[in-house]
Amino acid sequence: MTDSTIIYSKTFDITKSGSITIQISKFNGKDLLNIYKSTFSEKYTGIAKDSSIAFASDQYLDLLKSVESIPTDYEIKEYGHIWKYKVYVSVFNGNNSFQIREWVESETYTGYGKKWVSFSMDKISDFQETLADVSSHFEKYLKGDLIQQEQKTTSDT
Repeated sequence: MTDSTIIYSKTFDITKSGSITIQISKFNGKDLLNIYKSTFSEKYTGIAKDSSIAFASDQYLDLLKSVESIPTDYEIKEYGHIWKYKVYVSVFNGNNSFQIREWVESETYTGYGKKWVSFSMDKISDFQETLADVSSHFEKYLKGDLIQQEQKTTSDT
């Protein structure tokens, strides 16, 4: 049985057919800050495959610090390594992009895993603002001070 409750959520558009959502949720008793990329088209609307990542309550501050440290005149480099994710700015298809990617180290493979979120650096200020807003709500939630206005609960058996 899986219990999931969405506490707070905020979304911003990254393209005409895509958006990034940052949300606070309680999943199987764990408080999480989730970041996921959604796509919408005539054929499909939902979370893009492998474009959903989550940070526990003891990890989201490291994410916030890494993202806040990216200046407007950013360099293409790694800005942080939090738990199993790397936060960095890179060049992809000739465009500068912000990425949070899973990093895997095992006996048979070391490198990037399947889970990741990426978008153009043109949207970094939107991401920073959204993350700061959701993080402030996460702080309130963890202290027990957040008044929930909207709550969605799912239960899979």
